[in-house]
Amino acid sequence: MNNKSQYIEPLIKLIELNNDKEWLSTFIDLRTGGSLPGGGAGSLNDWGPSYSDKTQNTWYNILYDILRYLFDNDLSAEEITSFKSIKSRNKVRIIRCLNCNNSYQHPSSFEECTALHYYNENFLAFAKESQLLNLFKPELTYNHEKTNDFKNWLSKEYDLNDIKIYDFVSGKYICPHCTKDHAETEHDLYLIQKSEGQKMFKRVKQNAHWNDFES
Repeated sequence: MNNKSQYIEPLIKLIELNNDKEWLSTFIDLRTGGSLPGGGAGSLNDWGPSYSDKTQNTWYNILYDILRYLFDNDLSAEEITSFKSIKSRNKVRIIRCLNCNNSYQHPSSFEECTALHYYNENFLAFAKESQLLNLFKPELTYNHEKTNDFKNWLSKEYDLNDIKIYDFVSGKYICPHCTKDHAETEHDLYLIQKSEGQKMFKRVKQNAHWNDFES
């Protein structure tokens, strides 16, 4: 099996599950040698899938980006480690309120961190067994025991650092700590590291800039 062919069926599955079916026929045509069109605004390159379930929306969007990266560049599954978001998975962006100096993060960002760690550790194994479609089984992915263990560990680290997981969009940008409305904020850089086999979570830079979160 060449590099591209193994990604076709999971890509089609992602579009079949997607709320928007506009590009479904384009992806189905990959089965018979079709190609994905390029272009700018309004094209496939300017489009992304969306799913009604919040957890699936995060996990499937990341999976879509990974598959498109590997497919578009004709890369083997081993080269998932060169995907930008995977390379930056240990760099966590945390919002800090400048009114009270306390921190919070959106639930989707917390879920994204979890998903990136999962795909980094498991995607290749599924690919080697030609089982990429199993990445759509909740019990093997976002509901897996090891996934829940990681989330529980990270949640405890957030608690230790007084970081609240908080949907600030639906919360109308009111700080969950001091309740100030639309308080000015900064982004702090936290790292997930391993030392002597143990995971560690710590802040390494306050008021970090965008490039600090890139590998």
